Amino acid sequence: MHTPTLEIREARDQDLDGVTDIFNRAHPWDAPGNVEIVRWVVSRFDPNRPHAHFVAEAQRRIVGMAFVRYAPHLQPLAFDIDVDPAHQRTGIGTQLFRRVMDVVRDEPRLVMQVSESSAGGRAFAAKNGFVERSRMFESELALADFDPERFASPGAWQHETGIRFSTLAKEDSPALRRALHRLAQEVSADIPTPEPIPPVAYEPWEADWIEGPIAKPDLFVFALSGERPVAFTQIFTTPDGTAYHRLTGVARDHRGKGLGLAVKTEALRMAKDLGIPRVRTDNDTPNTHMLAINDELGFKRLPGLIRFDLELNPAKPI
Repeated sequence: MHTPTLEIREARDQDLDGVTDIFNRAHPWDAPGNVEIVRWVVSRFDPNRPHAHFVAEAQRRIVGMAFVRYAPHLQPLAFDIDVDPAHQRTGIGTQLFRRVMDVVRDEPRLVMQVSESSAGGRAFAAKNGFVERSRMFESELALADFDPERFASPGAWQHETGIRFSTLAKEDSPALRRALHRLAQEVSADIPTPEPIPPVAYEPWEADWIEGPIAKPDLFVFALSGERPVAFTQIFTTPDGTAYHRLTGVARDHRGKGLGLAVKTEALRMAKDLGIPRVRTDNDTPNTHMLAINDELGFKRLPGLIRFDLELNPAKPI
């Protein structure tokens, strides 16, 4: 049988329809992506650090893709690879991986995330020397089953503590954006992750959290003590209407008061009022406090994400 000629090459903008199709069919357990989001992800590659985006093409059709990049919220070099399910176990993934290795071989470490649902992804990781480093829990809340009346109302919070809740859609301003950025950096520094999360400068944070295609100002919810934001959460939506809790955090001097639960409750109430059917979130295994909050809100556990690391030059600092 004739084997179609396979070309591994750098991706072009006109390939993104095919790349998006590959992702959606290779990840049936995930919410569907679209070209706009893929283009946005690619646009966030750090030009000053190693990065590449390759596609595998056979008979003028994209049958696989891989990219490697740093992004503002990441520290190790991140690797993603997907192959058309109809072309898996044919060596396409191996050829894409070899091209990626040409880009990253001088780096200290390569990291990939694989769903627990993906037997092929786990097998690929093991075959190529990746070692499991940690697991991230994913969970989902059906908003039809969510009753915000079980929790303290925004009015009760303001009456008892003076803290009020609002959204970026209602109270956007340059000063507020800067204050939210500072709070996000404080919160991110305290998240128990395998490596400390590096700080993100204001401009890329704004481009990501406020101006990006998945941002929703009406679901960027925060708690204010006077004019100062002391807690926040953000929900964004994917093309199929699934919503994701991106990050929830409370200022260090306001922790232990229930604000994390309160700000998440308010965001979920707003999402339910907007007709969003379900919300997903994820948490690293050591983040027991946020996992407990999600359990209290009614989130149900889904298959998790496994982080695999490939040590390339262990003595080299990240």
